[in-house]
Order: sequence, then structure tokens, then C-alpha cells
Amino acid sequence: MASGRKSLPFREILRDPRLALMLALGFSSGLPFLLIFSTQSAWLREAGVSRSAIGLMSYAALAFSFKFAWAPFIDEYDPPLVGAWLGRRRGWMLLAQFGVAAGLSGLAFGAPAESLGWSSAFAFLTAFAAASQDVTIDGWRIDAVPIERQGMMSAVYQLGYRLAMLCAGAGALYIADFASWRAAYLAMAGLTLVGIGGCLLSPQLDLPREAKGKRAASFAISFVKPLSDLLRRYGLALIVILVLVAIYRLPDFVSGVMANPLYIDLGFTKSDIATVSKLYGVWIGIAGAFGGGVAVACLRSSSAASPPLRRT
Repeated sequence: MASGRKSLPFREILRDPRLALMLALGFSSGLPFLLIFSTQSAWLREAGVSRSAIGLMSYAALAFSFKFAWAPFIDEYDPPLVGAWLGRRRGWMLLAQFGVAAGLSGLAFGAPAESLGWSSAFAFLTAFAAASQDVTIDGWRIDAVPIERQGMMSAVYQLGYRLAMLCAGAGALYIADFASWRAAYLAMAGLTLVGIGGCLLSPQLDLPREAKGKRAASFAISFVKPLSDLLRRYGLALIVILVLVAIYRLPDFVSGVMANPLYIDLGFTKSDIATVSKLYGVWIGIAGAFGGGVAVACLRSSSAASPPLRRT
């Protein structure tokens, strides 16, 4: 049987206006991570915070690992106030972006050397809001385009994400070196306007839950059923897959948060750290992500265009 899907030319995919929105949303998604991780660790160490306390502060990033716990809630319930106006996904996205902006602004007015509790509280607020934003952006991307365009959407998302990491890493360190940490974090809070604009300009792809007349999913539907389906498909190999997913970035997380304090202790300036460790490597990630997206788009197009195999 021939496939009912129509092959999409690569140039047509690139002309899709949703790619520009995905670039802005990817930027919004990538902006907060380093600001509560390695960039913040440089600020904390410069302020004289102990390395053990810096390591404990990095646990704020665990929100990104455990966002699956509240993702079904975000997927099933309408946000307050803005749900009827923007829809479920965009409504949660906007609230999460406001949460990121508020968290970064709070960090800007903190004084880690005097009150680490203030910085810790706003770091956790930023992490929770950023992880929730990731959930909504991923959901919007999946709903926005058919499967044959997902590869390019993912590549553009990664491009925006890496550009944001360039701003949050090298950009924030340069501003902190030439002005102050407060100016750096306020500037990063201002950059959340990129994602807020992308959210408001993106099309509404869903209706409020009440408008659909559907009940919220039960715990079994939200958690148990997806895990049961994965176990049925992959069997015991699922354990190996989950372990791989859990640990493949472990070295990056372990070294990432403590690298900047080491550089500070060795006497490097914030500009030195920004130039060497933040400015160069990000382009490799951008090239890899974009190359992967192009490859997926081309493979999908060629796969759809090729005639089906016949059984003899």
C-alpha cells in the first residue's frame, strides 16, 4: 500500500512562518538554564560563597529533570485568567515566561554574600517556571506542524536555544564584567520579551478545556497508561533506555556547575571565562542541531517520495 503522505520540498519547509516563531520560543526556552546554573555559580563564587553551597544551589536545576511530574496537569487544565484568551498551551506558556522574568529580576536584586536564601528562592522559582515553559513549548511544537516538519522545527528550536545560551553564558558574563551582576541579570530578564512576543504571535492551536467539554485525564491516563505502553513496546530494554537517558548528560551537569568557580579561583576574569568557555563551543552545538534537523527533513522527504516495497 502506498503511503498517503505527500512529500514536502525542503524549500517549502524553510518558508514555513512557524519556524520564525519556533526560533523565538527556542530562545525563550534556552535563556534561563545557565543563569541558574554555571553563570550563577560564577557570581556566587566571586561573592565568596563556598563551593559546597554552590553545589547545593545547583539542585535548582532538578526542576528540569522532574518536569514530567506536573506536565500532565499543564496538558489537561486551563491556566487561570489567560486560558480563555490564549488557549491552554499559550496561556501556560505566557504565565511561565512571566515567572522566568520575575525570577531573573529577583536574582538581580539579590546579594549572595549577605543573603543566600534570597538567591536560592528565586533560583528555584526561575527553574520551576523555565521547566514548565519547556513543557508548553514542546507541546505547542508537536501540535503546530505535521510529523514530516518536526525535524526542522526541532533544529530551529535548538538554534534558538543555543543562541540564548550564548547570551546567558558569554553575554551575561561580559555585562557583569563591564557593568555589574545586577545589570547582567536585569538584561537577561529583558530578553524574556523575545519569548513573550513569540507566544503572543503564535497561532492558538487548542481551545480551553471547558469549550471542548472534556474531563481532565485521570492519574491512570496521565501516568500509568504511557508507562505501560512503553513497557509493552520495549520490554526490559526500557530499563536500559531510561538509565541511558538519566545519565548521558551527568558529566555535563557535574562539571558545568563547578567549572566557573574553578576559573574564578584560578584568577581568570569573567571576560576570559566568557570568551574561552562560552563563546566558541556553542557554535558546534548549533551546527550539530541544525545539521540533524536538515538530515531528518531530507530523510523524511525522500522516504515519502520513494515507492513502497511490494511483497512477492
